[in-house]
Amino acid sequence: MIQTTRNRAVFYDRPHGLNIPNPNITGAVAAFSTRKIAANYAGSAIRVRRSSDNAEANIGFSGSGDLDIDALLAHVGTGDGFITTWYDQSGNGYNAAQATAAKQPVIVTAGVLNLMNTRAAMAFSGAQTLQLSNNTLVSSVGWFSVIAIWKSGNTGAVQTAFGAATGITTIRFGLCKNASNFEALQGRRLDADSFQEVASSASPGTGPVLSSVVADYANSDGYVYRNGSVVGSSMAFQTSGVTSGGTSSRIDIGSFRDAGQYLTGAISEMIMHNNPILDASLRYSIERNLGAYYGIPIAL
Repeated sequence: MIQTTRNRAVFYDRPHGLNIPNPNITGAVAAFSTRKIAANYAGSAIRVRRSSDNAEANIGFSGSGDLDIDALLAHVGTGDGFITTWYDQSGNGYNAAQATAAKQPVIVTAGVLNLMNTRAAMAFSGAQTLQLSNNTLVSSVGWFSVIAIWKSGNTGAVQTAFGAATGITTIRFGLCKNASNFEALQGRRLDADSFQEVASSASPGTGPVLSSVVADYANSDGYVYRNGSVVGSSMAFQTSGVTSGGTSSRIDIGSFRDAGQYLTGAISEMIMHNNPILDASLRYSIERNLGAYYGIPIAL
């Protein structure tokens, strides 16, 4: 199960939950999933607009903690279902939303649930994005990390699954697939201008992948993990500029809009931390849980 307070979460084992054994660490600041990952969370998973008449409905969870697929398909019918809100389960209420119909990711297509492996997933086709209600989560004075279950096509263009900006056309913190089709941590120190990238050396392909990207702004370190293994690192990440504080001004799921870097693929789960999940026991416990649920082998 998970116990949460604002900006702090303490996690324990449960079949569909996260497993973070150290109760003294700061937990997820935002947590999005198509399953229930917080036992004390009493809200819905997603809010869905149906194509037939644009009516919207909140969709929750089944008794086992999976997405309530019966309720979802009953609401959508034979048409398409679009995500208007992805609810934050961390306890902080930093929901991700999109009011513009053409920019809403798709959870049901022609009456059929979109899947990654056997689990529910929202599809992004190069123009969709969800914006967090709190846009200042990324700070240049500490840590930030994102763990995600996602997939993307090999388009030869940068595709962003998570993008934090400060109002300029270069990303400040992002989980991306770069123009070489390698997953990457992209960003800048929030108060500097020099673009930095930490990338893997091989493509993850176009199937589902578990990616973890970690920025230690205080020590200028950056790391990229794929399915439990480190595939990219830098001890000189974000070395340009001064070390005074700064925060992001907008955070998107599925895009970095300022540079037109939209995802062509899908996302099922995304968890954000401002604590050092580089710690092996913490990161491994999260990755083991996600890998088991989504059917992704984890190299631990």
